[in-house]
Amino acid sequence: MAELAASRLSSADVSSSSADVSSREARKLEQQALRLAAEAARELQRKLKAALREPSPERSADARALLEAHPEETAKLRASAAKAARVKEQQEANATEVEEDEATLRVKIAALADMLREAKHAVVYTGAGMSTAAAIPDYRGPQGLWTLHNKKGGGSSSAAGGARNAPCAARAVMGQSFAETRPTIGHLALAALVRKGLIKQVISQNVDGLHLRSGVPPSKLCELHGNVFRERCPSCGKEYVRPFDVTGKSSFHRHGTERACERKVCNRAELRDTIVYFGESIAPADLSTAMEHSERCDLAIFLGSSLKVLQHYKFIWQLPPKPQRKRMVIVNLQPTPKDHAAELRLHGRCDTVLEQLLVSLGMPYLPYQPAKDEVLKRQVEPARGSELMRSKAEREAADAREEAEAAASEASLDEAGQGPPTASAAEAAVKGIDCGGTPG
Repeated sequence: MAELAASRLSSADVSSSSADVSSREARKLEQQALRLAAEAARELQRKLKAALREPSPERSADARALLEAHPEETAKLRASAAKAARVKEQQEANATEVEEDEATLRVKIAALADMLREAKHAVVYTGAGMSTAAAIPDYRGPQGLWTLHNKKGGGSSSAAGGARNAPCAARAVMGQSFAETRPTIGHLALAALVRKGLIKQVISQNVDGLHLRSGVPPSKLCELHGNVFRERCPSCGKEYVRPFDVTGKSSFHRHGTERACERKVCNRAELRDTIVYFGESIAPADLSTAMEHSERCDLAIFLGSSLKVLQHYKFIWQLPPKPQRKRMVIVNLQPTPKDHAAELRLHGRCDTVLEQLLVSLGMPYLPYQPAKDEVLKRQVEPARGSELMRSKAEREAADAREEAEAAASEASLDEAGQGPPTASAAEAAVKGIDCGGTPG
């Protein structure tokens, strides 16, 4: 009986094994059939496209027969080709710049001046077109970075790996460093409007730092996509403004600058640049600032932006409850997807519009002063925290010196009858932007 049972078990094992083999073979055959079908479909597509590329009057008999034999596939390919042609035509139209005549611009600028006088919380949003006069390329203009990239067959700019690094792409065609650029008349005029209180906040997509260098206070400036001169400690959040581009070794999801935070509590944490590349998230603090001012805004002015990115920020376009209203003005040489929402649309260069706006308002603007440039003046003022990442022994020696200096400072304060800094003052110092030595 035992032998019979063993024999039956052995037979069952063999049957199970044979079934497994048959199942695997069936799957392999099925996968092979699918691959062959896919290859045949691709080959048919190739032949149909080649036949369609032949001019209709000169099309060969074989090509005509092939197209007639596959009417559905041919119709789909023709529809796809027509759609691609329309998209290309629209892209070319969007890249075409149109500048209005002086008389028309003058009337519109006078209307913009009236709108500014009436506004209680005007916010300006700036794009790459704001800085083209400073020899910094834009992205979607006739000679823009993405326009030229697409013409070379690069496809979508946001999907291209090399195109993720916008500062590097800009530097490659600028012929100069970001530090060598200078604020334009438009930047200086905008800074004057901020100082006058007519503009409550500048929200910029630009990373060139020209708003800061033109005199817009950090408290009135929100740089959504970062600044090539700013680096931040990931531990305490302290920021430093440098006299040089800190993004030399930066790339998508790689932001270390190889410099250390000066604060001992951070244990020499490596600083990171503030650039936001395609596919990365905007810093929460910057996004919060932009949302707050967009909510309070009753006049939104868009300067030099195609709005291809900003159109997706719903908080910018959200209208307040009635009877409140948000008026919108767009200044750009090319059409934008939000032109229909604008109460006033100016086809003009940012420098021209802003310079004439000051004239219409009866305001002067301060000429550019290199000595007050928040970036250039760091070249003569040693910036703290700029040391390269050091060895453990070097860090320990530096920490010992800092402890000795701190002890000496506390002793002198005690002798003078003064106490240590308050907690609120220390917190403010931690959160402040370092502009070459002093938080603030």
